Amino acid sequence: MLIAFEGMDGCGKSSISKLVAKKTGFKHYEQKIVETLNIHEDKYNDFIKKIRESDNKYLSFVFYTFRCMFDNDKSEKIIVERSMSSTYYFEHENVESEYFDVALTMGCKPDITFLLYASPEVRKKRIYSRNNADPDLESSEALKDGYPIMISFLKKYNLPYVEINSEKYNMEEIADICSDIIATYLNLEEEQKCAYLEKMNDEFGYYDKNNNKGVYKYERKIWFDYCWYGP
Repeated sequence: MLIAFEGMDGCGKSSISKLVAKKTGFKHYEQKIVETLNIHEDKYNDFIKKIRESDNKYLSFVFYTFRCMFDNDKSEKIIVERSMSSTYYFEHENVESEYFDVALTMGCKPDITFLLYASPEVRKKRIYSRNNADPDLESSEALKDGYPIMISFLKKYNLPYVEINSEKYNMEEIADICSDIIATYLNLEEEQKCAYLEKMNDEFGYYDKNNNKGVYKYERKIWFDYCWYGP
């Protein structure tokens, strides 16, 4: 089983996913490909930098898709940070949608994606508190509100997901919420899973600045209807 933690930089992916791994007994990977292949982190980062600087617009997509395929080992219970939702966010303007259609047929689907929400303002404060020299503090890309794009991807491909408002709950509470959802989800019949995740989204999803529940409530209903009734 593959569980992915997604969200923009500073939303709490790393800290929370590690806590959930401890609570559930899943194995946690920050970068599974780095750990499994025993790649030195500095060399890996240099490699990523060269990929991003390449004129070949497909290169990043191919690499990150391969990384997501590498994560999805059905023989293990795994928790990873970032998966295809992030790949879509960063690459969807560079790569035709058909490429994502193919990627999602090649083992790149997490069983559950937890999408951790925090506003750009809150994320900037969190990034500063952990490292006041973090280059993400000067990155407009890192601090964008990219959640609508990630959600559109999850909905388009009918990937099971739960939004968690990380501004409303502390890390320990979120870890407990996610752990309980995983344990319950594992014991549900297939026909029960869609309704269960819809309920969890209603309970733990995030608010907009006017405190309206479910910014993407209408889109969630479309996804829910698709699960039950098909296209």
